[in-house]
Amino acid sequence: MGNMDTIGRVIQNIFKRSRFSKKIKEANIFLNYRDIVGDKIANVSRPTNIKNEILFIGVENSAWAQQLHFFKPEILEKLNSSNSYPVIKDIRFHICSIVKENGAFVKEMVEKPEKPKIPDKTIKMIYNISSKVKDDKLREKFTKFMIKDTEYKLKKRCK
Repeated sequence: MGNMDTIGRVIQNIFKRSRFSKKIKEANIFLNYRDIVGDKIANVSRPTNIKNEILFIGVENSAWAQQLHFFKPEILEKLNSSNSYPVIKDIRFHICSIVKENGAFVKEMVEKPEKPKIPDKTIKMIYNISSKVKDDKLREKFTKFMIKDTEYKLKKRCK
């Protein structure tokens, strides 16, 4: 019996260290999100993705993103304590529409077409670079292109 006990522990240790076990722990967060974080937070947010131990949580609007940011350490603690070992190192919030029917989540979240806020410092830099273009029409198009490119990069970074 002693050998079977040892083999069982070895198999258990291999399973605990495998990626499969980690994926199950991550899935637990998605499946039990409401129970883990509570109704108040779950009513305005949903986990959308986990990448490199970072959990991305979609929220209804920027006000909720900012509000939940203050509770980030507590949310992280709740999520990690729901598993036998921590699987999330950080949380990032992003804006998503949360479709509800009678207060219940019914659809996959869809990214809102809101433009990300470009920092004033970056806008000034874009206009400073653009000012070197002599042709007025070309400068205007170049400026618009730089702004669109910056919005795209900010939006991509948020995902």
